[in-house]
Amino acid sequence: MKSKNMLNYGARLKIETLVKGFSYAIGLVGFLSVARETGFIYNLLFAGLCAFATYREYKLNFTVPRWGINIVSVLLIALALIRITQDNMVVPALESLIALLGVKFLEEKRFRDYMQIYAISIFLLAGSALLSLDMLFLAFFFTLIFLITMTVVLLACYSEDSAMELQFSTAVKILSRAFLITLISIPITVMFFIILPRTNYPLLNFLNRASSGLSGFTDSITLGEISDIFEDNTVLFRAKMNRVDDKYLYWRGIVLEHFDGRTWRNIGAPENIKLWRTDLRGERISQSIFLEPYNNRYFFGLDKPIYVRYPRSKGFDDLTFSLSENIMRKIKYDVISSLSDTMPARKEEANRYLQLPMDKHGTLSKIKELADSITGNKKGEAAVNALLGHLTGGMFRYSIKGMPVTKKPLEEFLFARKEGSCEYYASAMAVMLRLSGIPARIVGGFRGGDYNDLGGYYMIPQKYAHVWVEAYIEDKGWKRIDPTPAGSGGPTVKIRKGFMLKLKLFIDSINYYWSVAVINYNLEKQINILGGVMHAFKQPSLKFEMDKKTLAELGLFIIAVPAVLGLLLALLRRKRQTIEEGLLSRFLSVMERHGYKKGRAEGLEEFISKIADNGIRESAAMFVSKFQRFYYRDMKIGKDELKKLDDIIVEAKRRRADSNR
Repeated sequence: MKSKNMLNYGARLKIETLVKGFSYAIGLVGFLSVARETGFIYNLLFAGLCAFATYREYKLNFTVPRWGINIVSVLLIALALIRITQDNMVVPALESLIALLGVKFLEEKRFRDYMQIYAISIFLLAGSALLSLDMLFLAFFFTLIFLITMTVVLLACYSEDSAMELQFSTAVKILSRAFLITLISIPITVMFFIILPRTNYPLLNFLNRASSGLSGFTDSITLGEISDIFEDNTVLFRAKMNRVDDKYLYWRGIVLEHFDGRTWRNIGAPENIKLWRTDLRGERISQSIFLEPYNNRYFFGLDKPIYVRYPRSKGFDDLTFSLSENIMRKIKYDVISSLSDTMPARKEEANRYLQLPMDKHGTLSKIKELADSITGNKKGEAAVNALLGHLTGGMFRYSIKGMPVTKKPLEEFLFARKEGSCEYYASAMAVMLRLSGIPARIVGGFRGGDYNDLGGYYMIPQKYAHVWVEAYIEDKGWKRIDPTPAGSGGPTVKIRKGFMLKLKLFIDSINYYWSVAVINYNLEKQINILGGVMHAFKQPSLKFEMDKKTLAELGLFIIAVPAVLGLLLALLRRKRQTIEEGLLSRFLSVMERHGYKKGRAEGLEEFISKIADNGIRESAAMFVSKFQRFYYRDMKIGKDELKKLDDIIVEAKRRRADSNR
């Protein structure tokens, strides 16, 4: 038991060691907040500088010249300015800050140097928010608040006396106070987040950049060159909506109509100035889409999207929607879709989708012979079904591995390998349809989705990227045709179950609610909250009358709550007193009852010298002598000495009683 007490109260810690240790921790948190985005060389440089700085402080006895450090700092800032471009402003600045932080750890540190370290760490955390404002930012934010609060308190003591030593119990007190301040800051932070004014167009939006990961969606498709996207599990968007039948889970993005033999491209459909089309039949489904930043400008919605609500969005006749620029930050938009596999269209408009590439290698001739042999005398929808049956009948196999990059990819797919991913199936189908005189086009988007029951939304990763075909059928219009075989393992039929998926969906629901509550909190939501509060106060149900009994109960409640809280705080404060502080408080209380009150700036010996009563002064002097022997040497009072001091206080009380008789 004694050794435990010595561990808790007798251990002494140098304040310089504490300040240095926590300063390194603050710098590490600032560094970790951006390490995912900065280059490996700069990360390695920071780690090396920190390791060398620590070794120098505790093992080597030399000082790095401050003028040398200043020169290096200026060079690092100049390097950042040189590397900054219009498309990449933030990362070079953060990399220079990382290097500056490492350099700051090298020098002999005074008060201002520590404050500079804390400032750089805060700038790093703020910069990380321009790149990725995810849940990790919140963890780094509150960790930094806690560490800086505690270290600034220690630094204030350090600036007064750098050789000061603290008891372990005192250090724990400072730690608990800093933790309490951090807890108090959480509701205050939330309040300011809610009420501070904001605009729909962030001032620093030009600093944001898109995610550097692969995007499963592209505005052109080259056969054989996009197999890697089917292995990317990164979530591209989430769709808040009710669950629908899996057969409707086609997420439309872009229409590709021009084919050069290897690559499909979008050449632009006429812009539709109507709000939405009313000629589509099918159930109307509303979706709220939370789209991650990616290197393109197209919106996604359940096939067929008829309306997208987002500032500056444009809609086109082929039921695609986009912005003029790439989507460089997380956004939220609303979609209304008509669940239909057919879209009415005039034949004159469809004829532009009969384009075919030049037949340089005789490939088109071979494919036309194949298409004619499959369709025979069939026309229209019957021919479409015949070609679809050829691709899905079992002769072809779905595969995303080992796709050859050749000048004749379709010929290789249809006549030799007979295996490929969805873009091979869709391309073969579209080309055979066009060769048969049937207008056809490729639609790019996503197929499927994992429904999260906790959040009520579909999660669509990039690996669910998919393309399908739309064929023009007279008197019906554009009909969706998906030639990728069902049950092949492709995204068209992928159904995932099990514990790992449930765990992933649970974690993703946390990220989803973070995006809803924080990332997409905007001026519109602020106005809605304000309107809701004002509306609530105008409700007749809030106009009430109170009788005397209710008024008395309310008054008692108003008085009782602060009283109970005050009592709890007093008890907690009393509980936090050390044994020594409790003894001294009791002694001074007894003296005050005798009529002798100690001044705030008065020492104990000075105080007892003013006591006129000889008996009381004698007891007080005995207490002060024994008490100071322990208190000012940071020694713990043992049980025997504690009893003696208690007896002296009792004796002082008795003398008071005697003097009153």
